[in-house]
Amino acid sequence: MEIKTVHQINTKLENSLKRNVKSSASENKLSFSGGKKKPLKQPKKDKGEMDEDDVAFKQKQREEQKALKEAAAKAAGKGPLAIKKGKK
Repeated sequence: MEIKTVHQINTKLENSLKRNVKSSASENKLSFSGGKKKPLKQPKKDKGEMDEDDVAFKQKQREEQKALKEAAAKAAGKGPLAIKKGKK
């Protein structure tokens, strides 16, 4: 067994602490890169997978779009809505 002096033990501890501090400081520098952080991307949904709510929503949208087209065609056929007929 080797008998070490207090001074030798202290110097070894100081050296090991210095190494730990240097390595952790370099890790911090690498992990921090300036600028804005990018938002996390949401996983894409498969196009084939649609639950009942999605199907119902799509159907409702189609019906509303169809009704709008019919109303636009009907309104275009009548001509201007506000015509003032004055007496001569």
